[in-house]
Amino acid sequence: MKSLQCSRETDQWQELNRKVAFLQRADSYPEKTSEIKSIQTHMSWVFLTDEHAYKLKKPVDLHYLKLCSLEARRLNAEKEISLNQDLAPGIYLKTIPLILTKEQKLQVGGPVGDGRIVDWLVLMKRFPQDQTLEQKMLRNDLNWSQIREAAQFISQFYLKAESVNISGEAYCSRLERYVRENYQALSQKRYGLDLDEIDKIHKAQLECLLYGSEAFYKRVLEGRIIEGHGDLRPEHICLNSPPIIVDRLEFNQELRTLDPVDELSYLTIECSFLGYPEIGECFMHIYRETTHDQIDERVIGFYRSFRSSLRAKISLWHLDDERVLNKDKFKKKAALYLNFAKKILE
Repeated sequence: MKSLQCSRETDQWQELNRKVAFLQRADSYPEKTSEIKSIQTHMSWVFLTDEHAYKLKKPVDLHYLKLCSLEARRLNAEKEISLNQDLAPGIYLKTIPLILTKEQKLQVGGPVGDGRIVDWLVLMKRFPQDQTLEQKMLRNDLNWSQIREAAQFISQFYLKAESVNISGEAYCSRLERYVRENYQALSQKRYGLDLDEIDKIHKAQLECLLYGSEAFYKRVLEGRIIEGHGDLRPEHICLNSPPIIVDRLEFNQELRTLDPVDELSYLTIECSFLGYPEIGECFMHIYRETTHDQIDERVIGFYRSFRSSLRAKISLWHLDDERVLNKDKFKKKAALYLNFAKKILE
């Protein structure tokens, strides 16, 4: 992974610190709020008022996402709002400019006047974060009726989605490329992983693709490859009625162009990681019933192992970020994901 630092004379990360400090103040917003809660993710800062969430993109410079320029962040924000309308209707509202006035003071929205726009915020309606699937699993506070409703909601989304025009050869080639990219990252000696185990996992995944290629070609011929969510994790599923599924992956069309079974396999891995594999199985079962999809078990096994390796890779990427403090946590997460990846294909 490349450095998160954008290469330009002005230190955008120092500018980001100033913006964050401003947005953490309750008096910075055009609405009244009793407090501000700030949440930092790998790609953004989110600031919660009593009624809304304001998302500020970081000026990241990654091989899969470059947001160094103001225009890139604006376009990314607009894309995020557009893509999330189907799965989170009424949540993603609009973009708002962050303005530096002529007096050199920051201002959220309003007229630009003699100032200039220095960033863009995604304005969202707040949803009950304590009702996400992740939080409910952590509290052991599960309502299976809500879970089934969310599974039906995403299954209907998949059912209505248009098939993507891709050949079986191109799809399998893409999956093979993903497997090799995972291997290249995971086998870096600086991470200190068991390279023999990495080799075994890699070879098993490639063999699954090779000997089960007709099953993957069949997925394509049946029109199963669609533009899905792209990052379907428990923290993105709010068990409201109707459900809300946020943070659809906006920055890379290829990464959200996938097989729904791949996406649901990813969700199952994440639920298993939190101790609830049966929730992922519930989503998969309802998807099968809704779409009448006859799935080859080799396909599910591959997707689950591949996704586990991918999550291990993403965990290890945090070790390369100087801003991440608790690096041991991410190294342990990577090891757990790799254990999943190995066991699934055994």
